[in-house]
Amino acid sequence: DKAAEKKEPRDVEAERKTDRRKALQSHHRAANSVCWHNLPFCLVSASQDGSIHYWDVRTPDAPSITFAPRSDAVREVDFNPFYHNYFAAAFDDGTVQAWDLRKPNACERRITAHDGLVLSVAWHPQDSSILASGGRDGTVKVSFSSFNVF
Repeated sequence: DKAAEKKEPRDVEAERKTDRRKALQSHHRAANSVCWHNLPFCLVSASQDGSIHYWDVRTPDAPSITFAPRSDAVREVDFNPFYHNYFAAAFDDGTVQAWDLRKPNACERRITAHDGLVLSVAWHPQDSSILASGGRDGTVKVSFSSFNVF
């Protein structure tokens, strides 16, 4: 009997969404920023708890690298478009830091960029040594060669 063989229709869309979503959980407060790395499946996340994590989303149980900025909240992160081991991070203490993925225990460069919170950072798309930052102080600062870590 064909009616007995008939199965319930599947909710394919729901299955697809469920199968593809992965939660990366390691921050203890709000995750303020994420930025994809040049390598497929890898990203960096920054949190209100002051932590920065580098993840391979294929293995979401724990971050691949945890950075130790020893600072307040991290507002944003951005990878250098030319040197893929380097990223910049914006901090609540007014600093901007450049980090090397290969050296998670200490930043490569640190400057006091703003009076108060740094809310955003962005590498220049054509010059690896130029970094812009925006702060709660109402200014946008452009750092020329301050972050040339090479």
